[in-house]
This record gives sequence, C-alpha cells and structure tokens, in this order.
Amino acid sequence: MQGITECDVSVTNQEVMEMFRYEILAMFENGNAVYYDFVEALLSHRTEELTDILMDISYTSMSYFDVGRRHSERAPENFYHGLVLGLIVSLRDRYRIVSNRESGRGRYDIAMYPLSEGEDAFIIEFKVCDEKEDGTLEKAAENALRQIEEKRYDADLLAAGIAEEHIYKLGIAFAGKDVAVKSARRVDEELL
Repeated sequence: MQGITECDVSVTNQEVMEMFRYEILAMFENGNAVYYDFVEALLSHRTEELTDILMDISYTSMSYFDVGRRHSERAPENFYHGLVLGLIVSLRDRYRIVSNRESGRGRYDIAMYPLSEGEDAFIIEFKVCDEKEDGTLEKAAENALRQIEEKRYDADLLAAGIAEEHIYKLGIAFAGKDVAVKSARRVDEELL
C-alpha cells in the first residue's frame, strides 16, 4: 500500500472542478490505458503522441459544448487545463504540481517541479487558437512556447536549482476539439 503524498495542486474555478469530477474521473474509470499512455508520452517527451492522445480523448469523450467558444472566452482553456491536470495528478509522488502561479513576468498554467534531482521539470501553457492572431493551430502552440520564454515562466524553476537543460516546455493549443502540442527545451533555438 502506497503512503499519502501531499502536493500543491489547485483547480482554477468551480466550472473546472465540476468538469474534473464528472468528465475526467469518468474517463479514468474506463480509460486507464489512455491515462498511462499520456503520462508515459509526457515523461518521455513524445510530443506527437501527446497530440494524438489528446485528440483521441477530445473526439471520443468530449462535447463541442465543453471545448467550443461560449459565454466565457476562458472556458475552453479552463477545460483543457483541467483535463491535463487530471491526467498528471498521479505524478504527485514524483512532482510538485502547481497550477496558475506567478513566475517571472506572468502566470504560467501548469508547472511540474521534480522531487528527485536530475529529473526534468515541465512548464505547460495552454492557448485557444485565434485564427486572426495565430493563423494555425500549430502556430498557436508555438506562441504558447514563446509566451513561456518571453515571460520567463521558468524563473521559479531556475531559482529552485533546476538546470535549464532539465526544463521541458510544452505549448498546447486547441480550437474546439482539435489539439496541437509543441515542445522545446530552449524556445529561442528551436522556434526562431
């Protein structure tokens, strides 16, 4: 039997909490394989596989009403944020998972601080694709990576003693049920 592990995880708002309770937990009851595949792809830095898994979840389990534009412009972003938090929460024995915290010159969506030295840290930023601003879903994911870099969201990870080469950055963009995931260790080298 595994002991209880405390971690620093918060849900962004009541809407995300309700979605987590009903949508995410229901997916886990019937889809442990999807959950394990997501975690393995994340920890192994397999970005294309992360995209495929999130697309599969989106097309088989979500309603357009969950992820489409509606009364709140942040509602779709909050939905995906809650989904990914639900998928990674079991990593709390290996990571301190932090949501919506200030670092650098802004507030990141999710950061994962490794509890063991030498493990990779993660910063995840979500973006709703705006066709006028981004053009494509892939460009929106790249813009999420640029935001991580420009706003120095890695500042707290660096201050915690995590080496820059162990900070893995993910930009996750979506337009309705379509998803794109881009990754980088050094955004300025890989995207510019």
